[in-house]
Formats: sequence, C-alpha cells, structure tokens
Amino acid sequence: MLPTLKEQFRRDAEDGAAWFSEDAFASEHDVNGARLLCVLCSDARAGRLDMTTKREHRRPEGMAGGRAVLFVRADRTQGEPKRGTPIRVDGKLYTVDAVRPIGGVVLRLDLEANEA
Repeated sequence: MLPTLKEQFRRDAEDGAAWFSEDAFASEHDVNGARLLCVLCSDARAGRLDMTTKREHRRPEGMAGGRAVLFVRADRTQGEPKRGTPIRVDGKLYTVDAVRPIGGVVLRLDLEANEA
C-alpha cells in the first residue's frame, strides 16, 4: 500500500531526502577533506537565511568577513561541532558561529570567514 502524502512528507523529512536531493538543493562539497552531499548557501544567500544573532561580530581592522550557511546530514558528521571550531569548505577556511539541529536529521552550521 502506498503511503499518504502526509506520511511521505514525514518520511522525507526524517531521512533527509527533502534536504539532500541532488536534483533540487544539494551538491557535493569538500568539508574538512571529506566529500559530503550538503547544501551550501554563501554570502548574499546566507544573509537572507536570518543569520542575525544578539552578538556583535567584530573583526580586527583590515579584515573582511564572509558568511555562509552549511546544511549537512547529522549522521555524516563526527559529532556536533562547537562554536569557534575551524571548518574548511571547498578549500575556504571558516569558523563555526552557530549550530542549529533540525529535526535530529540535519545540522545547520552558520559559518564566518575572516579574510585579509
């Protein structure tokens, strides 16, 4: 018997299929040396994902910053990274600014890069 539409949505959300379809949002990226199917939103797109926090982001004079949001499957990471952890995505070095678990299946990592 086929599942109802509501049941299929629930299954897709639980197993991450709704997030990590190569036909829709996801693509492979190098994350700390491992090829992962994930969703990467950088710069302007990341700003639209409500990356505001109550903390003020201060950078040393002469430093510019870049922001990104990385969505990864929780079961593909080695634990949940802590704020301040360095992470390299496609060769670019970021620092984890915030980690937000989504439904126990997806981790949303708000990333910040300092560039000279």
